[in-house]
Amino acid sequence: MSAWRTTETDSIKKAVEEAGGKLVVKDAGGDIATQESDIRDLVAAKVDYLVVAPLENNSLQGALEEAMEAGIPVILSGPCH
Repeated sequence: MSAWRTTETDSIKKAVEEAGGKLVVKDAGGDIATQESDIRDLVAAKVDYLVVAPLENNSLQGALEEAMEAGIPVILSGPCH
């Protein structure tokens, strides 16, 4: 994970914990299929929010639509690669 991404994750974690929540971090290791699977797992776990740094443009559309249909707000973070 880049220094920028680590700083972003630490900042989000701090804000979530200060609000009384828990942050779950998934790292797909640069694999879009793993990222898609991770998102679907988090949707099934009924998380409150998703913050996603897409690895590719449009590749996660189906998984992100499932999250939104489940009422889970999606925040896209950082530039796509």
